[in-house]
Formats: sequence, C-alpha cells, structure tokens
Amino acid sequence: MCRKRWSTLGIIFTLTSFILAGCNVPLGGYSHTQTNQLFQPYRGKDVKELNGKHIDLSHVILIIPLYEFADSTSIPEDRSQIVFIHDDGTYEIQDNHYMFSKTVAWTDRGVFYSDWKYDYFIDMKTEIMHVTPHEKTEFEYTTYEIDDSHVATMYNKGIGLKDNGLLSVSSADDPHTYEELTYTVGDEFTLGSNVGACANGNTYEIGVAGVGSAEPTNVMYQLSEKDKPVYKKVHSIKATNVNYFDDFSEIHQYTGNQTTVAFGSGFGYPSTVCSDNWIYGLVDIGKSLDGYGEENPKGYIKALMKWNVISGENSFLPLRDEHNKIMYSPYGDKWNTIQYTNNSLESNQFIMSSMDTGAIAAVDMETGIVTQIAPPLVSSDKWPIGNVKINCSRAYIYQTWIPMNDDLGKHSYINVYSRETYKLINTIKIDDSFTQYEQNNSVQSGFPVFNPDYLKKQEVVQKRN
Repeated sequence: MCRKRWSTLGIIFTLTSFILAGCNVPLGGYSHTQTNQLFQPYRGKDVKELNGKHIDLSHVILIIPLYEFADSTSIPEDRSQIVFIHDDGTYEIQDNHYMFSKTVAWTDRGVFYSDWKYDYFIDMKTEIMHVTPHEKTEFEYTTYEIDDSHVATMYNKGIGLKDNGLLSVSSADDPHTYEELTYTVGDEFTLGSNVGACANGNTYEIGVAGVGSAEPTNVMYQLSEKDKPVYKKVHSIKATNVNYFDDFSEIHQYTGNQTTVAFGSGFGYPSTVCSDNWIYGLVDIGKSLDGYGEENPKGYIKALMKWNVISGENSFLPLRDEHNKIMYSPYGDKWNTIQYTNNSLESNQFIMSSMDTGAIAAVDMETGIVTQIAPPLVSSDKWPIGNVKINCSRAYIYQTWIPMNDDLGKHSYINVYSRETYKLINTIKIDDSFTQYEQNNSVQSGFPVFNPDYLKKQEVVQKRN
C-alpha cells in the first residue's frame, strides 16, 4: 500500500508543483499506456524544435500541473510535468524543466505556462506552440489571467533577499516578449493565493502582514495597471473592531473587545472573485490569530470579506450553519482550509470547498448561511486529504479528485454538480493508470484548469435542458 500523505497547506506552499512544457505528437510526452517510461526534461535544442509545433487541444478538457521530486535512481533531478486530460478520461503527459509550485492559465486565447528556463503559449486559434527563452527562478507563486490576452506570473527569487519577487506579464498578441519587474516581499503574506482581476482592468491581491502574530494587518496590493506589471500597496486594515459586524452580540460574546480578523485559511485559486471592483476572500475571526488555544476554544469564526479595490471600503459576512448560528472552525474541522475560484460568486451564491476534506458548500450572500452541497470524500480519520480542487462556471461546480494514496482511493475523477439543484449530474473518470502513477511516485498535483471552450459548451447544453 502506498501511504503518501501531506497536509493541504504543505501541498499549497511546499509541495504543489506544476508543470508545463513542450510537446511532440500530438501533445508531446507519452500517452496513458506508457506510464512507466522515464521522461527527461527538454533541453535547449529540443525546446527550439517545439517552437511552432501544432498542438491539438480539441479533446482536452482539463490540464493538471505536476511536480516530481528527484530520487537517487530513476529521476536524477526534480521535474515539472503537465497532464492533458481528454474528454474520454484518457490523458497525456509532457515533461519540462522544473518549476516549483507551478500554475497554468487557460484563457480564450490560449494556454500559458512556464518553467525556470522558458515561457510557453499554445494559441487556441492556430493551435501553434510558442516557446520563449526566459531564465528566471525555480519557484513560482501563481500564474493568473489579467484578461483574455494577458497573464501574469509571480515568482519567488529567494526568501529573505531584497528584490525577492518577480512579476512577469506575457501576451498572446506577442508571445515571444514579456514585461517584468522585481519587488521585495517582507513579512507580508501576498504570495498569489488571493489574486483577482477587477472591472477597472487592473489586478489586485489581498493578504496579511505579520504572519503568525496575534494582531496581523490585512493588506491589498495592486499587481497590474491594465496589462503592465506594478507592485504597490493600496489599502490596509489593522485588527478589526467588533463594531464592523451586524451580529455584534454573538461575536462580542466570543471575542470580547479583542476581535481580530485576518486572511488565513481561504485561498482563491487559480484566482479569486473580483466583482464590480470588490475583491472577495475568506478570513478568520478570533481574540487573536496566533493559535487556537484557550483564547479561541471553539476555533476561529469564518467570514467572507469583500474589499473595494478603489475606495478601500470593506465589509464582513460571518458564516452561519443551517440553524443560523455562527460557525466555528476548530483545528481538524472539515472547513479548515477553503478554496474558492474567480467564478465562485454567481447572483446571491458563493461556492467554496474544503481542500482538507472535499466537502463543497454554497454560502447565501445575504444571510451567510452555509448549505452543504457535497459531503467529505472520506471519513474524518483520513483528513487532511489534499489533491481535491474545484473550478466553477455559472451553471456548474467541477470537483477534481486525485487521491494521494490508495488508502484514500484508487480512482481519480471529476464530479460535476449543478449550482441550481446542488445535485451530482455527471462524473468523468480519469484513467486509473494516472492515479497509479501519481500514487507510486514522489508526485504532487497542482491546481487544475479547465478548457474555457469546454465550459462554454456545457453551459449551452444546460440552457437547452
């Protein structure tokens, strides 16, 4: 039995890694029938041959980035990979140079990704791959969509160094060029986990300064001005006074006059919601936020925060259970580590999922009441499970589940839920050889990204029905 297991936070900031790279025929790499093949990272002369190659994405519905750690025998160095999942559940894998904690961006114009030596762009219209030399760093925070034609990538150049961040913008209109700037990350937790593209054409990230302190400061940074990279703090909120909340008495009874609010256990991947210039994220509320302990005996209170990127105005919506009672999330709770996406908000409904358990819920944006759509994927003694992520469209929730060891499961699949009825309406099974490969090797999967054309076609089918 393979017993690979890591915590979700470890997966996000230590083990999630991803791949993106060159191709042969049709996608380059190997098919699902060749999972024992040893792959080598593409070297310079090979990458030159990839530039201009035709890449068929017509049956690819999903891309999953992988990262594999080196061992002493078959894999002499770390490597990144990309898994192309087809609509029939089969798949192909590409190798490339390593890039730790890699993310893929897939817009209407094409697929963007990188490794530490090259940037890659697959044009959706021409199906041509463009490869651009771009030596930078081996550790990425995130890649996210600015608009259909532009994506930005945030890189880590070395913790503790001056100018330790790199922000690079690539364009579908001119894929062989890029614009970038360096910046310094101090004690601020602005590492790509809550980035949103807003109505004013700019992108922003919300995070926290003073990680691990009792009273951290919530911060907002602007990351782009239209399609140009920038890095500047635009707003901040110190430990929040309890009077922010409509339900003063309930929170006051728990926190007294020491109410502290900070981003901590909510992650917007591949990007978070920004609607009408309001950016959204999940916050923890407690007497202090440096640990559960005696000060927070029930755990932290969870709340959705919305923050106006222009005015700085902000508000908080505490989450409530089905009995309209404030929800507390102690250590080990099924809602400890929450993921949401740029399409989580639709009308009055906000979709979120636990990466620790696989439970999915809808939040009523007027009342804060949380309705569970899908229960945890496994029993509580097996939490945290990791490797379960969601993507959302206007009509559907797509849950991708890749069990990390065979005790959690032997099959990977995509569950599709209706946002209207909350019912499971489809399951797309991924070939079992992929699960075996992931479980029997030192491989970690990153955040999946869906083909936007596929999602649009599913919306059309839903409207017809």
